[in-house]
Amino acid sequence: MLYKYNFIIEHKMLVLNKHFLYFIRKIRNVAPSAIFVTSNFFHPSFLNADGIITPSTKPAPKLELAFKNFFETFRALSQPLKDEFYKLVVMSIDIDKYFDDDTKDVRMLKNDNIVRIIGNDTFEKLMTALWGSLKGNAWEIDAHYEMFFENTEIKTCTFCGINQFPNPESYRADYDHLAFKGLYPITSINLKNIAPSCSECNTKFKLQKDIFYEDDGVTRRVSNYPFKSHIDVIVNLEGTTLPHTEEGVSSKGNWIINFIPDNPFTKTWEKIYELKHRYAKEVLEVDFNTWIGQFKKELKQYNIKINNNDELKGYFNLHYTRYDEDRLQKRHIVKSALFKYLNECNNENFYNQVTKEINNVR
Repeated sequence: MLYKYNFIIEHKMLVLNKHFLYFIRKIRNVAPSAIFVTSNFFHPSFLNADGIITPSTKPAPKLELAFKNFFETFRALSQPLKDEFYKLVVMSIDIDKYFDDDTKDVRMLKNDNIVRIIGNDTFEKLMTALWGSLKGNAWEIDAHYEMFFENTEIKTCTFCGINQFPNPESYRADYDHLAFKGLYPITSINLKNIAPSCSECNTKFKLQKDIFYEDDGVTRRVSNYPFKSHIDVIVNLEGTTLPHTEEGVSSKGNWIINFIPDNPFTKTWEKIYELKHRYAKEVLEVDFNTWIGQFKKELKQYNIKINNNDELKGYFNLHYTRYDEDRLQKRHIVKSALFKYLNECNNENFYNQVTKEINNVR
């Protein structure tokens, strides 16, 4: 990812997963004849005075029913299957360790394997109910986002570098499951697997993609874990054809997007969030004329005359330096790359067009 997030280590949102883990430990060796009595399997702080699951001030009957349904399925399992499931829960606690380690096989954490163990979908339904509780404000998700926002110097989505995070006084950003909760429901409420994201990354492009495996479901991917480190990505436009400079090329140009470094981490990042497509279609095709218009306007305001291509390239380079210094601000990762390319492309047709407009030559 483009910069490192700060993980909030103390917040009420973390507590729900602790209650879930407490429950799992309590039922690990539960007898087939056991009765679902909440006080036997949940921490007292998760219950009201009547022993009803109450995340905040209101009882949560749907959540309690989901726990009960799973419990009744789980108690009937053989002990080897109970032990196998328990090991998966323990493994999932450290989900953060697997993103950049392609030697670790995490397919056993997938929902189809859990259904094999449990025998039905009661666990998936339980995790769906828990996620519904977590993203509601019983666990103060709005306050969590406010803390995240205040502790994040860069307000641009780390997954794309295109969109800014909303001010929490307006609304909160999406909370994205890095490992898709439909594939890996066991991590649905583990905050190590949940990160603020722009809605475009979350709901338009990432969707249900598997961050751990290629489309064949076997070949491991490696990905950067945003709470641990970042990738210092450079966008390179080598091979691009600029708009209005060659016959037969679209008036929007032909944008070639390359990433440096070109390695397994950036390949996963690009595939999951479709960044080459987005940088070309959403940014360069949309903003190119505006950015070049602003460039020409600025030079004309200062009565600058361009005498040769080297002078023009020098001003392109100044703009590249300006935007590169703040490369992680909204869209600047692409904007800086554009002006660097303009300095280096030696496109005579484009240089002549820009020079004439700056010099007011008709």
